[in-house]
Amino acid sequence: MKRILTISMVLSMIGSFSAQPEINCDTVYAEPAESEYILPFGPEKTYTVTQSNCHPTGGHFLTFAYDFNTLMGDTIVACRSGIVVFANDQYADTDWTSGHENNVFIEHPDGTRIRYTHLMQGGVLVSQNQMVEQGQPIGLSGNSGNTGGFPHLHLSAFQDGSSYNRQNTIPINFCNTNDPVNDQNLLIEGQSYTAFDKNITAIEQAEKEGFIKVFPNPVRNFLNVKIVTPDYSPNQIQLVNTDGKLVFSSNIGHESREIKISVSELPKGLYFLVFKCSNETIWKKVLIL
Repeated sequence: MKRILTISMVLSMIGSFSAQPEINCDTVYAEPAESEYILPFGPEKTYTVTQSNCHPTGGHFLTFAYDFNTLMGDTIVACRSGIVVFANDQYADTDWTSGHENNVFIEHPDGTRIRYTHLMQGGVLVSQNQMVEQGQPIGLSGNSGNTGGFPHLHLSAFQDGSSYNRQNTIPINFCNTNDPVNDQNLLIEGQSYTAFDKNITAIEQAEKEGFIKVFPNPVRNFLNVKIVTPDYSPNQIQLVNTDGKLVFSSNIGHESREIKISVSELPKGLYFLVFKCSNETIWKKVLIL
C-alpha cells in the first residue's frame, strides 16, 4: 500500500539528518533527448535558470535542483506522469518562512519523485492520490516559503521517498528543449530555456512504423523525406532553425510523397523538420553538418 505523507512528515524528512553519502556534483547525465522528463512549464514558454545544481552557497549547496524565474500565477506542469503523494497550498505568498512552502510532490512509476516548491497560496491544482499525466497543469507559481522575496519555482528530483535531504537528490534534464546544457548535460545557471511540444517524438514513432522515412540524418547536402503510406498524411513540411526562422516550406499532396531538401547552403547546426497535419504538428530534429 502506498505511503501517504502528512505535511509534518514531509517537513521532518526535509530537515532530518541523513547518513547517505554526499552527492557527486561531477555526475555526467544522459543526453537530454533520452530524458523521461519535460520542462515544468508549457510549450513555447521560456524561463531562466536562476540557480542550478551544486551551487557553491545557499539552498542548492551540494544539491541537484533548479530554480526557474517563474512569476506569480504562471502555470506549472508535471515533468512526468505519476501519482500525487503530497500537496499543500495553505501558506501566504508573503510568508517567507523556511518550511512554509506550498508544494506538490509526484511519485513516478520507477519510484523517483519530484518536488515542485514555492507555489501560490490556493494555487495547487491537484490533490493527494490523484494520478497526473506528463504536461498536466499541477499548480500556479508563487512566492511561498524561503524564496528571498522573489517568486520562482524550485524543482528538485529525488531517488525515492525515503528522504528529501540533499543527499537523496538526483540530476535530471529535459527532452523538450534544445537550449544549451553544460558538459554534464545539465541545465546552466543564467541560461534561458524554451519548452517545445513533446509531440516532437511522434515523427520518430511514425518512422519506426514505416509511415515516413527521413534520411540521411545528420545531413550535408540533401535531406530526403519520403511519405511511405497514405495513412500518414501531413499537409505541409517545413524546416526551421533554432530561432524559429523558416528556411524551407512545401505543401504535401498525394502526388508529392517524396521531397528532397537542399541544405548545403544553410549554416551548420540543429534544425527542426516540422510536419503540419490536420489535427497536430509534429517535429523531428535534424543536424546539418
